[in-house]
This record gives sequence, structure tokens and C-alpha cells, in this order.
Amino acid sequence: MLRIGICDDDMQYAEWLKSEIVRLAGGGVEVYLYNCGEDILEDADLQHELIILDMEMPFLDGIDVANEIRKENKNAVLVFISGVRTPTPAAFKAAPYRYLLKQFKKEEFEKEITDILKEVRRVFSDDCILCESKGTYLHVKLRDIYYISIIRDGCEVHFEDYREEKSGRWILRKKLKDISNDLEKKDFVYIHNSYMVNLYNIKTFSKKEVALKDGTVLAVSRARYRAFEERIFDYWGGKY
Repeated sequence: MLRIGICDDDMQYAEWLKSEIVRLAGGGVEVYLYNCGEDILEDADLQHELIILDMEMPFLDGIDVANEIRKENKNAVLVFISGVRTPTPAAFKAAPYRYLLKQFKKEEFEKEITDILKEVRRVFSDDCILCESKGTYLHVKLRDIYYISIIRDGCEVHFEDYREEKSGRWILRKKLKDISNDLEKKDFVYIHNSYMVNLYNIKTFSKKEVALKDGTVLAVSRARYRAFEERIFDYWGGKY
């Protein structure tokens, strides 16, 4: 069951938006309505999978609320909605997936909501890989992985929750070349012959290096850059 939070001081619009989302989702969603930023922040422990925020609200506006939410919920798909306000550089700090206009025509709105729900289901899918470290096994969600690198006995999986564990490296007992096609379908891309990175977890990049959201910086090989550039522009272009 996907938990969806809608925060808008216009409750009539929020009720309409809820009914449309429920209709387009076809089931499997639970929608919570909030008429101010303070209320949705009080419910932060629900860990909504999708959060839709009005950019203009009294007291705390949508951008302020989004930045606070990101401190507790880093994975939620975040959508800003507005009647008049346009995106600002400050809004991008909260990593929104989409901006919606309340004046969208019915066909445009339905397409946007359908795309958003598809992204939420993708982000919170159960796609995992099985890693092992000194006899301990762990299922790791692909979304949580920053990059996968080649080692002699398979691959090393790099992800935030267990980076500092004393148990050692988390190993996938398969060769990267044997799983690369499947990983590419899940938004991983080669930037070097020695590793693949998760497009979702890239913060910045240049022709020489990629900076990941956890602060890791990886070199980009000259031979891999052009294909990588096409993939990430296509990925980012689908978001904004």
C-alpha cells in the first residue's frame, strides 16, 4: 500500500486531487490530506512514498516543508504543485520529481499523475540483490545502492547503510559484465570499466568525474563519457 500525502491549504482542491489519484492508481494507495505544512511534518514518521506539496501556503511554504521532510524521508517522491508560482533554485535542493500546475488540462494532468505513480512504484519496488559479507547475507534494494565495482571474486556493492560496518565488504558473487544488462534497465550505467553507478544517486558530474549523493567521487573514463552523458541527460530530462 502506497502512502500518499497531499498538503494544500485549499482543501477543496486537495479532496479533488485525492479522488483523481485514487481513480488513476486503480487501488493500492492510501491518501492523507493536510491543510498546512506543520501538519504533514507532524506525520513525518508515516514515511509517505509520495508527497505532493502546494508551493504557496501560509506560515511554512512548500519549499520550506520539503526541506524539512528531506531530513526524515530521503526517498519519497516529491512533487510541487502551484497555481502561479514557478520553480526557483531553492526548490531544487529538496530534489523534487515534478512540478504540476493546477491549471493543467485534464489530459495533461492525467498523464502527469500516471507518470508520477509509475515513478513511485518504481522507486519503492522490491528489486533487490543478495549480498554477502563473511557469511552474513543481506538483501539490498537497488535504489539504495550508490555504485557497484569489480573485484576479483565478483562485485563489491556500495550503499549507505552499511558503509561503516566492521563486517567488511558486501560482495555479490557474480561478475559485473554478467549482470550489467539487467542493471542498465534499472538505471545503472557504466562510467568506467571497473564500476557502474546508480543514476538516481548522482549529484553532479563533469567529463572527468561523478559526485554521488553520499560524497563519493568517482572518475569517468574518456571512453565511457559520451554514452554516460546521453543516459544521464535522458534520465534527468524525464524528471524536469
